[in-house]
Amino acid sequence: MPFEQAPMGTTGLETAFAALHTELVLPGVLALDLLVRRMSAAAELFELPTPLIAPGEPANVTLVDLDAEFIAGERGWESRSENCCFAGRRLRGRVLMTLSGGAIVYRERAFSVVAA
Repeated sequence: MPFEQAPMGTTGLETAFAALHTELVLPGVLALDLLVRRMSAAAELFELPTPLIAPGEPANVTLVDLDAEFIAGERGWESRSENCCFAGRRLRGRVLMTLSGGAIVYRERAFSVVAA
């Protein structure tokens, strides 16, 4: 629908990693480790402690399938918004799961977790 008639809000976080990975990392404009560092730096910006990956620390990690290709929005959105500037674009690098403070805060609908 025309921009003026569309509801407020946009879906961005769902496609952020995949869009940046597809458009900047894969063509060689930006290194993957730099993208990960920049997308993980929010704690510093708000003067919060940077989460650590260490024994005894709560898990703060994101699991990504770097080779997974998908069409943005093909299975709908997790967000309540349905507006996204990447809708219909083929992206590579699907976020499968995010843990924050040791708890699963996001899990791809088709991704299952099996405890060993």
